[in-house]
Amino acid sequence: MQAKKRFITRIMFAGIICVGLTQCAKDGAEGPAGTNGTNGVDANAISAADQAAYNAANGLKGGLAYNEFYISETDFPQPADTMITNNPDFFRCASCHGMDLLGSNGAAIADVPTASAPTVSSINLNTYAASHNIKQVYDAVKHTGGRLRKPISYNSFTSLNSNMPDYGLIMSDGMIWNIVKYLKEKAVNTDKLYDLTTSGTYPGGTATFTNFGKDGIAAKGIIYYNANCTTAGCHNSTGSIPSSTETVGGILRSEPYAAYHLIKFGFPGTAMINLPFQLTTMPDTTLQNLYKAISDTTAFPN
Repeated sequence: MQAKKRFITRIMFAGIICVGLTQCAKDGAEGPAGTNGTNGVDANAISAADQAAYNAANGLKGGLAYNEFYISETDFPQPADTMITNNPDFFRCASCHGMDLLGSNGAAIADVPTASAPTVSSINLNTYAASHNIKQVYDAVKHTGGRLRKPISYNSFTSLNSNMPDYGLIMSDGMIWNIVKYLKEKAVNTDKLYDLTTSGTYPGGTATFTNFGKDGIAAKGIIYYNANCTTAGCHNSTGSIPSSTETVGGILRSEPYAAYHLIKFGFPGTAMINLPFQLTTMPDTTLQNLYKAISDTTAFPN
């Protein structure tokens, strides 16, 4: 599907599932940043400063930033940059790597690059993060020497394209460490939530989702949903969405790769903001239980 549809879906789903605002301690203040290496190629040594910065990073904020970093909730350090805000899909990590982190071999196999949407990467970020150390991942995210952009506050210009941006000129080191911690510790392996079957090839292939919730327990998912998602007028017991014809069940089953991310990390500007650093970490088992419960088309109709 097009990047535009992904953006619209994020807005639609923003009011779908409200997670309880249980307060917890932050992961810690942002620590000193390590020096930048060569995009994950030669950065084998982890300095004390690197480790301290990683230990202090907030992986839940990093998860929010992976989807949309140019917002105050992620500590985005620059004033509003219209090149970014007017062309968000060329700068969002999720646009090129997929909400499921599987790139063009995941749900994004169905995407097609356009003038407003970049080409999706073939890199599987789950396996990349698992096979590289924290400094290598940090340098790969920072990507010094990558594509520049026409900015308000920088003296560089390159037209929009599908190359990865130079986030060293866009994000603070602390933000980058947050994303690294997300990729290493807080990201969800969607294989736990549903089965994905793909056909054809990117671009324009087909992604099919089945077996929602897998080993989850529907009864526990219902208990969690009723306790956290039907308060404050968010949804009723069958998953309706106020002022919308969309439903919790319909959207979760059609876009499960985006649904889990909004449930766990929130969406700014809506009732689902649930600032990541205000939430306790949602275990994968809770997501599995919710997916199992909401897969019931009778209890949660389209």
